[in-house]
Amino acid sequence: MTKQYTPLELAKILAQGGQGLTPGSIYRHIKGGRYMLLSTALRESDLEPMAIYAPLDAEALGLSITFTRPVAEFCDRFEREVAA
Repeated sequence: MTKQYTPLELAKILAQGGQGLTPGSIYRHIKGGRYMLLSTALRESDLEPMAIYAPLDAEALGLSITFTRPVAEFCDRFEREVAA
């Protein structure tokens, strides 16, 4: 039988796996692209924390696109930009 989680338990799982990510912040991919972190979420199938992000140049290109990847993978490939 699958464990049933309360909303509070799910929020705690997400907070523990969020690794200090800040939604609304700009992150640079190791290949150079710039993205805004929109949110973090839990993958329903296994409750793995996920990063939800969008390329900054998408609107200029007339695109509405978002991406998701596991938080651990996101942290390995992206670095937060710090305002000068």
